[in-house]
Amino acid sequence: MDFDKAKETARSEGKDLLINFTGSDWCGWCQRL
Repeated sequence: MDFDKAKETARSEGKDLLINFTGSDWCGWCQRL
């Protein structure tokens, strides 16, 4: 499911949306998330 569809589904079902950010050790911004 893409992000826009997930947002739409969560909104229509009255649910929160959990987003899991993953990244590699070489990505400084990914580590901060």
